[in-house]
Amino acid sequence: MRFKIICFGLFSLSGCASPPPPAPLPPMSRPVPVSVPRAPPAPPAENWLDRPITQGNWQLGRDALGSFAAFGKPGASADFIVRCMLVTKGIKLSRAGSVPESGSRPMTVRAADASKAYNVTNDNPATAYVSVVIPATDPQLDAIAFSRGRFLVSLDGTSDLVIPDWPEFARVIEDCRGR
Repeated sequence: MRFKIICFGLFSLSGCASPPPPAPLPPMSRPVPVSVPRAPPAPPAENWLDRPITQGNWQLGRDALGSFAAFGKPGASADFIVRCMLVTKGIKLSRAGSVPESGSRPMTVRAADASKAYNVTNDNPATAYVSVVIPATDPQLDAIAFSRGRFLVSLDGTSDLVIPDWPEFARVIEDCRGR
């Protein structure tokens, strides 16, 4: 019986023993800084719907010709203007830019589900805009108004504009259609 008590005591004490401390790690060397050349900026997204929206806001207005909405950076000239020509029930699309004198160039307007090119001409010598007047019933206007949050305006020689399709655009179209 004594033997059992001694064995039991030894087993109990062995459970209280701590494991030996781990061996110290070898000292770490400091990493040597390596200069890595900067990667070139990423090319524009293949799909225009994946591009960031052009910076700016819509401003809605009205004058003697009818209602209009201008998109651009605050305090700067508008990048894009949609205007109701109330007398003719036409919609004038204007974009900052120019084409060769007495010439025209296609301006492509893309919505999520439709794309259409319009031949634009210089608006007038006093402005740096090109424009086209289209019927207020043009189906492309509806495609733009119901696009997936944005539409694209492309004109050779200028940067593409990825414009948010906020309610101001649709408001001008509705005003011109007499709704």
